[in-house]
Amino acid sequence: MLSVFILENNFFKQSFLESTIQEVFRKNSWKIRSLKIFGKPEKLLSHISERGSHQIFFLNLKITNDVFKGLEFAQKIRNLDPYAIIIIINIHQNILPLIFQYKISALDVINEDINDHKFFEHIESLFETCIARLGTSIHQDAISIKNSLSVFQIPFKNILFFETSDIVHKIKLHTITEKIEFYSSLKQIEKVDKRLFRCHKSFIINPQNVKQIDKTNNLVIFDNGENCFISKLKIKDLTKKFDDLRKKVKE
Repeated sequence: MLSVFILENNFFKQSFLESTIQEVFRKNSWKIRSLKIFGKPEKLLSHISERGSHQIFFLNLKITNDVFKGLEFAQKIRNLDPYAIIIIINIHQNILPLIFQYKISALDVINEDINDHKFFEHIESLFETCIARLGTSIHQDAISIKNSLSVFQIPFKNILFFETSDIVHKIKLHTITEKIEFYSSLKQIEKVDKRLFRCHKSFIINPQNVKQIDKTNNLVIFDNGENCFISKLKIKDLTKKFDDLRKKVKE
């Protein structure tokens, strides 16, 4: 299901966009996970806890009366969530080149001054596109993590390891650049990609990013210095995988 975020500090425009989105979903019998409205950029940022093509952001870049700060904010969202769908609202046409310059990768730009019927049709068309994008591949070699709440994709080469979280039913994913928590189980993660390796009851690793196997301390050490435990019973199998991968690199 989709999570929708609106950044708009004009109360009338907030209400109009919110009611239009709700009516679009009612008309099409679509389900929406959440619809949140923010009047301040920093408040919206603090509520981004996931990433994926199920997250839709409607952003008014002029909210701070400084369009460049608005562009920088949109850029922050894009950096936090490379797969989110960003839609720019209420912006002058001469700003369009800057959207490309800041690499925001917006799906569309909406002019709120059009009549209500055309505005409704525009919003409906955008959500049709958003829903069609759910579950599609974003990266040539990415794994897709799906549950009832979210969908996101991670390039396989960036994955270090998965571990059980302190929060019940949650998994923590360690990548080269970040850590992500989401609802799932290691049993489900094992089925996502056969290249992943279950090295311990609490850990699943990407052997491609293993730098060293510490057999004395039962640790797997990754290229960035992070580590996780490995069961003694799994050391032999991982050592073979590790050696096979090194041979392929040399070839």
